[in-house]
Parts: sequence; structure tokens; C-alpha cells
Amino acid sequence: ALRIHVFDSYTYTLESLIQAGQSGIKVTSVPISGARETRPSRLVRSNASYVRRSVLGILRAYLIYRPGKAFLFLSLPPALAGAGLMVRWLLIFIVGSQHSHVPSLVAAAILLITALLMWMMGLVGELLAINRRLLQDLQYQVRKAVADRIGPPPPPGNGG
Repeated sequence: ALRIHVFDSYTYTLESLIQAGQSGIKVTSVPISGARETRPSRLVRSNASYVRRSVLGILRAYLIYRPGKAFLFLSLPPALAGAGLMVRWLLIFIVGSQHSHVPSLVAAAILLITALLMWMMGLVGELLAINRRLLQDLQYQVRKAVADRIGPPPPPGNGG
């Protein structure tokens, strides 16, 4: 638990599980019985609302913990579209069409630059993720030192 750092303000469950998986922390499932519903939830308005917010939390966690892969996947559509337009323009240019097809060339350049910028954001994200992991390791060391200094809580029933 000293290694878990929750950023999501909606629910800690998904992010804790994702962090545990990323950190190699073993997770076990413990069956519990749920209490009867005594009132409507103030946290979850509907199942669709919960799913939407959970998906956004998962995507946010994916961007935090796998930024290089996330931005690579996000950059694939503009990169492929830009490459396709570039190939199309080259073929038209080689054939010697009477039209210059400059709009295709401009669109290809914009899409390829967009993909390049996304790749660069992924690289910066990876560098920030390295920094985040170093800071988390330092925070774990501090938390552990404080917990070791304070010691475990006294057992119940011993007056303390």
C-alpha cells in the first residue's frame, strides 16, 4: 500500500489495480457480501455514467503509465492518412497530371506533422514517466521510513 499513488478523484479502485499491475504488486480477490441498498448512490447516477467515467479514468491511467504506447496508437491514424495522401500525390506527380493537387500535399504535410508531434509528446511522456517512477520510489522510501519509525499499531484490547 505504501507504493500506491492515487490521482483520480472519482474512484481509487481502477487506478489502484492498474498501478499494482504496473508495479508488479500481487493482487488477490477477497469475496465479500454486500449490504442491502438503503438509499440511491450519490456517487453513481446510472450504470452508463459509471462506465463512461470509468473508461475516462482507465484512459487517463493509460496515458500516465504508458504515454509512449498511448501516443503511438493515437498518432497512427494521422500518420497512415498522411502517408496515403503523400503516396497518392507522388503517383499523380509521377504520372504527370495536369493538376498540381497541392491540397493533397498540404493535407499530407499537416497529418504527418501532427503524427510527428504526437510521437514527440509520447517521448516527453516517457521521460516524465521515468521521473514519476523515481519520485514514487523516493516517496515509498519516505513512507517506509516513517512507518518503520512509528511502528505497528498496538493490538486491540491492550489499552492503547
